[in-house]
Amino acid sequence: MLTIILPGFSQRNENWAKELKNSLEDDRVLIHSWLHWITQNDNDFSIANETSRILEKINDQKINIIAKSIGTYLAMFLLEKIPEKINKIILLGIPFNDLDKEEIEKYKVIKNFDSKRILIIQNSQDPHGSFNDIFEYFFNLNNQLEILNQNSLTHEYPYYQIINNFLKSN
Repeated sequence: MLTIILPGFSQRNENWAKELKNSLEDDRVLIHSWLHWITQNDNDFSIANETSRILEKINDQKINIIAKSIGTYLAMFLLEKIPEKINKIILLGIPFNDLDKEEIEKYKVIKNFDSKRILIIQNSQDPHGSFNDIFEYFFNLNNQLEILNQNSLTHEYPYYQIINNFLKSN
């Protein structure tokens, strides 16, 4: 099965994605490089374009998605378009503080996906969205979701063993 890593917006997330890939006990891992990383122009970022680019890469394969920050938002578009191809989803550092109300509503698509195949990890005081805000929103969508609180003030998510354990679980 292919595992796709959808990093955060900033190119510095590329190093995190590489560290995560190296830590995964799966040899079929694809790091999605955002178009604006390649062009060095932030204006080239488009959810619609990035969704199309990812769909081209996966064809008819079943996938796992590991998404951080804005990657979690893009993951909702994939979940909406190809739910039957998605095995598991791990969402890290959901950036509610950076999204408007309409964008946050996009995450509601998650309530139609099997909660046993979703893991959310949010740092307690993530500057892009606190654990309490994320927990309240997702618990109200589906109180069966696993939402882990990590004690941190940052938007860093080096929880590689937790991620591996979830991907290996039934």
